[in-house]
Amino acid sequence: MDKIVMILAGLHDAEADLALAFRRVAGRQETDERTRRLCRTLAQRCDRCAGRVRRLAGRYDEELPDRGDSGALAAAADSLQQGLAALVGSRPPQELLLLRDLRDLHLKAQPAAVHLALLKQAARAVRDRELLDEVTGLDEEIRTQLAWIRTRAREVAPQVPAAPD
Repeated sequence: MDKIVMILAGLHDAEADLALAFRRVAGRQETDERTRRLCRTLAQRCDRCAGRVRRLAGRYDEELPDRGDSGALAAAADSLQQGLAALVGSRPPQELLLLRDLRDLHLKAQPAAVHLALLKQAARAVRDRELLDEVTGLDEEIRTQLAWIRTRAREVAPQVPAAPD
């Protein structure tokens, strides 16, 4: 069971990191209301997923720390940095920044997806139906997030060549 706890801890960290990444993107994409709002929503969903993982770890007598909304200050700093860059004129077009953010989100989501795949196999190996059901729900959540990231990137990519310099 120690291996399952290690996977749960890795998944918990991955979800907390992804929540922080979504909050940072929301802070940087302040002019894109749709992206900003959805990134905030997805950050909250990652927080809930991390809470579910903490409860699962409790079944194995392991207590994982609640990292909470640790990204609020980081998101504010990112937003300030973006504003300062705009003032001095060294800021790339917004569409290009959004594509960079989406790429980074996709990369941040990968550890969670890998940990979920590992956890799903471990749950099957130990025949823990409750763990498997919970992990399946978490897996659907990360797949939805990845699908949104890819879809949003496909929407934005054609706008980049037409963006003013």
